[in-house]
Amino acid sequence: LIGGRLFTGPMNAKYQAALRALDSADAGRRRKFVQLCSDPQTLSQYEAAVEADPEGSWAAARMLCTSYSTTLHVIKSLLLRLSKLSRATPVYRALHGEAPPAAFWRERFGARGGVDPGFFSACPDRAAAALAARGSQHAPGVLLEIEQGLVSRGADLGWLSQYPPPDGACELVFPPHTALDVVEVVDEGDTLAFRCRATVNRSDLAIDKVVSTKRDGLNCIMTSMKFSLMREIADEADARLAAQEFHALVLGPDDDGRPFAPLRSWANTSGVCRTGTYPARDGDSGGDSGGDSGGDS
Repeated sequence: LIGGRLFTGPMNAKYQAALRALDSADAGRRRKFVQLCSDPQTLSQYEAAVEADPEGSWAAARMLCTSYSTTLHVIKSLLLRLSKLSRATPVYRALHGEAPPAAFWRERFGARGGVDPGFFSACPDRAAAALAARGSQHAPGVLLEIEQGLVSRGADLGWLSQYPPPDGACELVFPPHTALDVVEVVDEGDTLAFRCRATVNRSDLAIDKVVSTKRDGLNCIMTSMKFSLMREIADEADARLAAQEFHALVLGPDDDGRPFAPLRSWANTSGVCRTGTYPARDGDSGGDSGGDSGGDS
């Protein structure tokens, strides 16, 4: 929620600049990223060296810029979760003063379209979007008519926005790397309408899944150790008692009933994870190599 709140304010420009520049060879996008996401000294050094060595100066500058990777990840997680509450209705986006992407005209593998590296928004009001997209006789405007689907939908952040929209207004935000598949192009005189299908990239794990990956792996190790312990103790009653004590120590829930409480923060500390898991796996109490962490584990 904090990431979503930040996204709806002035930080949006920095996030978009980072997403659109990091995998781009466009000089304008790169400069904007360095300008917005670093200090003035880094920008001046980049501008002084970019003409002589574009790639070298870019590699040096991006190392000194803030890429906001964690914040972008939590914002995408928020959008994926909130999109489940949206209705699968058509939405519209105006590209006023912008030419349609070349990929919208070029067919590859029997399809046309492209992938937007950044966030983008669209509204359900076609009339408002068409008015914003209206161009001239010499330069027609571009209107994207985006069809949402069962799993590919945008998320409404209006309730979370630093600048709440007027009553009744709604704008859906799509996460980075959403693909737009062009189905049809309609010439409406002063506007070119591209009818597209949206496909949201869901290959990235949600932030809670990322945080718990190491913990889930340790859970498998500890569960295996528990059953190994039960097999090695001859007396069935003693085995069950030992298993219960092991479960309470390592795998038991906390006071709120959440499972694996002792592993929650411990699992994501690489040094503790390494020195604690290996001796415990090998049947060692930890000794000198694991210290208190190894013994407890």
